[in-house]
Amino acid sequence: MKKKALFVLFLVLSMHFVKAQTSPMIVDWKLWSTVDDYSSLIGGGTTAPETYYVKFDQDTMIDMVAYTKILRSDDVDAVDFTCIGFAREDLDNHKVYYRNMEGDEGCVYNFSAEQGDTLTELFNPFHPFLYYEDYDVLVDTVYEIMIDGSPRKVFELTGLSDGVVSGVEKVIEGIGSEFGVLETGHGYSGVVGWHLRNLCYWENDQLIYHNDEYDYCFYHDESLLADEKGSCFQVYPNPSKDKIHFQLSHSSVSLICLSIYSVRGELLLKETGYFDQYTLDASDFHAGIFIYALTVDGNTFRGKFVFE
Repeated sequence: MKKKALFVLFLVLSMHFVKAQTSPMIVDWKLWSTVDDYSSLIGGGTTAPETYYVKFDQDTMIDMVAYTKILRSDDVDAVDFTCIGFAREDLDNHKVYYRNMEGDEGCVYNFSAEQGDTLTELFNPFHPFLYYEDYDVLVDTVYEIMIDGSPRKVFELTGLSDGVVSGVEKVIEGIGSEFGVLETGHGYSGVVGWHLRNLCYWENDQLIYHNDEYDYCFYHDESLLADEKGSCFQVYPNPSKDKIHFQLSHSSVSLICLSIYSVRGELLLKETGYFDQYTLDASDFHAGIFIYALTVDGNTFRGKFVFE
């Protein structure tokens, strides 16, 4: 009898532990950035990209239901936030709900879905024009990836309208859609006209996820999307644990302007002067990825470097 009781206790504790490992989304220590760089617009052009931050903070009650405010910032420094809606999370069923300022509410994420499921309840109140009533969402594949040392489920979703595929979208448990934490539905609904991407994701101010398609975590300037030209200098060693050198290929001293940015697009350092080499010391930076913009004789070159 004692062995049976101990087994039941172990089973209960194990189930609790597994549940505790599920990554919640609606917490105040997470931050997301999303970009629309307009690269899919007909006719092209060089329109400056739009980027915004999202976080969930400040609990509130609406109609006797507990919500957390959805806060958005278009500020590169992520200082000024505005409430644009509300969110709540059903931790027992692993579902996330959004509510817009007009009171429309819908389930935007179902992290308990299994491969082969057809989801009919999904609705994003921030984008009601996606015509959710016209299609179902099929869970094609569910698998796990490691992010910052922790396993996260990935859901590959396909939109079906009268049996015809309208689009696809990937969703990561606790992080959200590949198109942005507020932009769920843009992939599997088949909507066109945006080039939305989830750029970066932080937990407790630590960068956990960075979209490899982009250098920065925030784009506030059209020039940040400029293509890198052929270089006339070397950046070495890269990565480095102590110093990184910017060495011109020619021996003559030139007028140099060197700007260093964080992956958020924040300007960390700017130096202008006549020299043929410039050295950065790791003691002036935290470990991580950085972006440089180096102007030599009127030509600007961009790239990445890493301090380990």
